[in-house]
Amino acid sequence: SSWDKFFLFVGSLEKRKNLTGLIRAFERTSLANEGYSLKIVGMDGNGAGEIRELSRKVIGVELLGFVDEKTLVELYANCRAFVYPSFWEGFGMPLLEAMAHSCVCVSTETGASPEVGGDAVLYVDPCSIDSIAAGILTVERMSLSVRKIMKDHALKRSKLFTFEQYYTKLKETIFNRNMC
Repeated sequence: SSWDKFFLFVGSLEKRKNLTGLIRAFERTSLANEGYSLKIVGMDGNGAGEIRELSRKVIGVELLGFVDEKTLVELYANCRAFVYPSFWEGFGMPLLEAMAHSCVCVSTETGASPEVGGDAVLYVDPCSIDSIAAGILTVERMSLSVRKIMKDHALKRSKLFTFEQYYTKLKETIFNRNMC
């Protein structure tokens, strides 16, 4: 079915999110030849010009900009995988959101992503286009049963993180800083 013939990225169009690496990796997979696309949701950030320029040159890449909540929920529900090869994440809110929507997730082995994703996420090296491409292809070739296991596991793991816990940790961090 064609309903899941796309990969999804949600986040601002910024250098640190490694979108140029993601776009190049998607191109390297040649999945556009099989009708796949890479849908990128997010507003412009630092480095958006370069990302826009590259996306125009690569077949199958769609920059959707800002989308409403209903559209976003549909994108999460229907994507083959959420791919997030960010160079650096403070916490990894986009990854957690995708997990909470039962997405199969491919993310970066650096920063906070492994802390958030645990063993529910497929990890790639953000500095290697080959590694990101291999992660995308691994997910594309997954059996339905393995996909279901990964989706269920992502949803279950996302429930370990509540906004209450997040705000408690945030408060601790703020108040425990050495005020001078």
